[in-house]
Amino acid sequence: MASTMLAQAIVEFFKHKVVSSIIILACWPPSDQIKFTRELSQFGMSSMFSCDPAVLDHIRHHYLQGVIYMTHEHDDMPMFKKIYPLTLETATPVHIYDAYVHPRDGISINLWAHWTNASGLVLTHERERILRRLDLKKYPLRIATPVGHYSSDKYDGTFVDFLEDESISDQDPGIRSGYGTSMLLTEVVNAQVGFTYLSERESSSNMYLEPFSPGVWWSCLAMMAILALVERVTSKTPMEKDGAFYTVLTTWLQQEKLKFCLQVETTWDDLEYLKKKKKTSKFYQELKRGVELIRQGSTAFHSEYNQIYPHFKTFSDEQICKLQHVDTIPEWTEVLRTAGGWLLETGLGKRLVARLRIPQPPCRASLLAERVKLGDIASLLALTIFGAFLSVVLLGVEILVAKAKNSNLPEGDSKVDNVDDIPDSVEHSNYIE
Repeated sequence: MASTMLAQAIVEFFKHKVVSSIIILACWPPSDQIKFTRELSQFGMSSMFSCDPAVLDHIRHHYLQGVIYMTHEHDDMPMFKKIYPLTLETATPVHIYDAYVHPRDGISINLWAHWTNASGLVLTHERERILRRLDLKKYPLRIATPVGHYSSDKYDGTFVDFLEDESISDQDPGIRSGYGTSMLLTEVVNAQVGFTYLSERESSSNMYLEPFSPGVWWSCLAMMAILALVERVTSKTPMEKDGAFYTVLTTWLQQEKLKFCLQVETTWDDLEYLKKKKKTSKFYQELKRGVELIRQGSTAFHSEYNQIYPHFKTFSDEQICKLQHVDTIPEWTEVLRTAGGWLLETGLGKRLVARLRIPQPPCRASLLAERVKLGDIASLLALTIFGAFLSVVLLGVEILVAKAKNSNLPEGDSKVDNVDDIPDSVEHSNYIE
């Protein structure tokens, strides 16, 4: 029971110090080490034993760990023997002292807290401990720090010009090093800004009609029919009439978009891309207002991504999947381009950006496999079947038209379909010069 009380008191003390693991420096027998480690683990504290203080040189400095130093002379430890009554052990407090080492006055031991099984850890002298550590008793502290030599009376220029002046690089080397490092990181860990807006997400539905609407397709079909009709009416030979539709179709598909874009002269002087509008008082909006404008779907809002991404948590999954971005050029692109490129090539810039930048909320719909249903390609299948049926019908019509033309020809102009139908008199005809 004594070991359980000690283990519980140690665990509560180190949990108060936000410590999750401890190192115990004690030359105990293996059996006692196992017993005490088991007692600590029952209260949620991991621990390790070592008889060599050199283990402290190999601790992980990015973890907060506690250290306990214990001395004991006998192999058989009385603390693991049940020699005390249970009621006496429960009421006996465990006192915890604060050891403070002053640079001039030396070490001092002062009561800090006590622990009992009933009350737990009670801080009785926490305020005194804080005041004692704040009071250095007028002891001077000496630290190494760079001192700036810049003064507007001595140097003709700004402080930035002073730091970038290589002719006096022997002055303030610490500040110059810090400034150069910060500017180097500024080029890599730069604020990424751009326009954010809502746009329809690409999907497998209606895949064969995009990027045009049904009205555009019907207009194209009507235009092709009109052109084919005009080509057939104005044709002069039967061959031109037969190939009117295919001529229009081939010409239509071979047209370049430049024919319709660059040769159109505009007379409207209020085009958005030809006129630079003045910035009104509503040009700059609050971030919340910008998010609402994006939600409405009619505005592309310019902001820094790291600031606007947390606001997208209020969007639905459908709206998150529709988010689109247009990156713009950051403000500080002229600072240390060579060094910034080196950081990007070595991967340090990508690591810093990944650690500091808040990611955009994920689009859950894009993580799922989207099935292509029969209804999504129904229009293509129907068009294919209709084309096959139409080809058979056209073939039959062509055969009937050809037979009708042959039946309407005069008897003397009829074609000879078989060589055997030629009269025998032709074979016995004589050639007379």
